[in-house]
Amino acid sequence: MFNTCYVFDRAGKELARYSKAHRFRPMGEHECIEPGGRPPVFEIDGMKCGVMICYDLRFPELARGLALDGAHVLFVPAQWPRPR
Repeated sequence: MFNTCYVFDRAGKELARYSKAHRFRPMGEHECIEPGGRPPVFEIDGMKCGVMICYDLRFPELARGLALDGAHVLFVPAQWPRPR
């Protein structure tokens, strides 16, 4: 099983998919979720974008790699428990 983000354009065409690379051990993700690979750069309305998922945010080399690959916008879908 993977934690995957899908990106679609306005017409419903899939532009990119990315499975979370870094699993959050305190929540047991390493026990049930497989790690993904390198996040993609994709274009939306002429703007180069990238995506990371939640805990990936704590690993700046992913964001840096996306920026070096030309991304100007990063999307980071995330969810944190209420106490955080």
